[in-house]
Amino acid sequence: AEAALSAAREAGALGASVSGAGPSLFALVRSVRDGERARDAMIAAFGAAGLGATGIVSAAECQGARGV
Repeated sequence: AEAALSAAREAGALGASVSGAGPSLFALVRSVRDGERARDAMIAAFGAAGLGATGIVSAAECQGARGV
């Protein structure tokens, strides 16, 4: 997993981590295109290790703090 996380950061992700205890990984990016690059880099890193992987790029709602 560390190789995939490093690959995401090298591809331009602002950060990348493991979700909970795994097996999901995620990366935070600035744009859809950056997300596609990070996803592809992570999948390639798993492929280089002989492992299969899939990925999705999804928008996050980041409206920030709000009073209720």
